[in-house]
Amino acid sequence: MKRLYFLARIAASVIALGVVVARTDVGALTQTARAAEPVWIVGAIVINCIAVCGSTALWRTMLAPGEAPSYASMCRTYFAGMFVNNIGFGTTLGDAMRGGELVRTGTSGGHAIVTVLAERLISLVALCSLASVGAIYFFGAKPRLTVAIWLISLGVLVLVGAVAPLGRRVATVAWLPARLRGIAVETSDALGALIRRPRALILGFGIALAVQLCTVGAAVFVMRSLGVRLSVTEAAAVVPLIAICVLLPISIQGIGVREATYVYCFGLIGVSEGQALSAALISYGTTLFVSLIGAWFLLHRVPERGEGRDDAPHEEASVPLASHHRRAA
Repeated sequence: MKRLYFLARIAASVIALGVVVARTDVGALTQTARAAEPVWIVGAIVINCIAVCGSTALWRTMLAPGEAPSYASMCRTYFAGMFVNNIGFGTTLGDAMRGGELVRTGTSGGHAIVTVLAERLISLVALCSLASVGAIYFFGAKPRLTVAIWLISLGVLVLVGAVAPLGRRVATVAWLPARLRGIAVETSDALGALIRRPRALILGFGIALAVQLCTVGAAVFVMRSLGVRLSVTEAAAVVPLIAICVLLPISIQGIGVREATYVYCFGLIGVSEGQALSAALISYGTTLFVSLIGAWFLLHRVPERGEGRDDAPHEEASVPLASHHRRAA
């Protein structure tokens, strides 16, 4: 079943990309991309790096005070997870790696799961907030789209809220491994503790909005590199709608869907198909370039682990001791 779903996503990407390319003058597209001004593209890359740093701050805010590792280490992990996501056909691998890194530094498995999911969910709500504004901007006479966007985000939040209390009940299932039952309890407790920190959630939402606006700014820079003067208001209306479509799990890394929505949405404000498609390809290229920073961090960690191999038994011995202190607390 998973293989069939994966093949369906590949087919969706190929078909969507083929339709867009078939409707575009490839020669004009090449000329438009070559004429792009590098300075603006570099600016877009810098803004995307700032967005990753902001996402790291959001992720760190989800941890209780005193439990978070250093910001620098979490930022390196976030960049590395971004790289893994870009080569892993989804967000699962990178997010699992981020959670695993928190566990390695002493955070319980349940708390690690909650922080990663909370960062994703709050980012989704912030994205939907901007996307609903864009929907009103373009489709004010058709509020159904706006309602649909908010139903998606609120539906996810309601589902999380409904599942959260089940952690304690899962712990009573005798046939489950003790480790899984322990993680279920930790996750339930961690989620309850996060809900009791409304200031952290509000701060996180503000950071998430700033991150989404960085993405909007990067799109403005990419369009400017192609000679298209796009106002921040227009970009704020278009880019979140595109991001919502790319997040749908119907393609591989949003390939095809990204290009099609770029052409359609930017066409609503008068951008030509060639310019919109060029912007889609350049934007994806800037994202891949930024993710290579994560590849460097992954490679840089290899010698560090090799050098510390002699001390590995001492590190392993310290983990149960740390867990014991947490349980005693």
